[in-house]
Amino acid sequence: MLRNPLLYGLSLEVLKEDTTLAERRADLIHSAATILDRKNLIKYDRKSGYFQVTDLARIASYYYITHGTIATYNALS
Repeated sequence: MLRNPLLYGLSLEVLKEDTTLAERRADLIHSAATILDRKNLIKYDRKSGYFQVTDLARIASYYYITHGTIATYNALS
């Protein structure tokens, strides 16, 4: 991401403002955690930033099941 920010959809101005891309990485982590929390794969505490993995996530990870498939499973069960 630092070597080629354009590949990741970032402008060079963003890299000048945030040289380590710490804010961008934090945004990506928060977005992913929010999606996984909605799919009941993790419990995400937004204030503290802590994750707690659910049993369903462990099973999904073991069998390489995507969060989209898990969302379908949750909707039908």
